[in-house]
Amino acid sequence: MPRKPLTEEEKALVRRKACRAARKLLHAEGSAGLTIRAVAAEIGMSAMSLYTYFENKAALLDYMRAMAVGELADIQETIASETPDAAKRLAALGLAYQQYAETRPDDFRLAFGGGEGGFGGEAPEALRDQIARAMAPSREAVAALVAARKLKGDAAEIHMAVWSAWHGYAMLAMAGYWPATQRPDIEGLGLRGELTMTNVTPKEKEAAGPKAARRRPEANASI
Repeated sequence: MPRKPLTEEEKALVRRKACRAARKLLHAEGSAGLTIRAVAAEIGMSAMSLYTYFENKAALLDYMRAMAVGELADIQETIASETPDAAKRLAALGLAYQQYAETRPDDFRLAFGGGEGGFGGEAPEALRDQIARAMAPSREAVAALVAARKLKGDAAEIHMAVWSAWHGYAMLAMAGYWPATQRPDIEGLGLRGELTMTNVTPKEKEAAGPKAARRRPEANASI
């Protein structure tokens, strides 16, 4: 009797199981130790069977990245659902982002590092979808603060500045540029007027002239 084909849910379970094993191999042995054959052996499959789920190592890495970002998105969504106040929510989201980077540095690098040789262009669709999920809670918090006039400026620009500040801080901290005892308050990072990418005082605008003022629109954060 022919074997019953796997459902899409069953296939997804196999992919997630393979990705968990692949992440352990990657973190323990580096990229050289991550092969389809090695992952298959870890989960008790033949390499040929696993190739029916992942075309090649690059496809496996793409799925691993999407899974890592998806786990960050889960954390962000949980915080958003539990923190009604927009200012506190944005601070908590920033802290959680940093904690993810600190406690899971290998997964953080996997998620945002681009992998072997980068993506060669635009990130895969599945990864872009998970990044959008991860960014949505902070985007919504910033939009709420702009609507409440607690932040001034374009909500999309402010959100990108805040997210960039969080990410840049996380990368620098992971690289050892900020010892734990000397790090700034991550909960306030990007807030309280620290949006230096877009924050320009009236005197600075006047001194820089109209062209500079147009290039750096005012978005003064004052929580």
